[in-house]
Amino acid sequence: MTLDKYLKANGLSRRAFGEMIDVERSTVARWALGDRQPPLAMVARIEQVTGGAVRFEDWLEADMTGDAA
Repeated sequence: MTLDKYLKANGLSRRAFGEMIDVERSTVARWALGDRQPPLAMVARIEQVTGGAVRFEDWLEADMTGDAA
């Protein structure tokens, strides 16, 4: 699942999710829109916070297909 889909499915704003993982809303927005990829340590943190809904593999798939993460 992409980060954007996760946020929408769970009714979370980018600001609220950013607070959960201690990053700025704008950073979450760039990741959700696929403009940037989070660092590996943050990918692991996102997977943990989302209960595995946004997996490491999802970022790889988005990067390979060009889809927004």
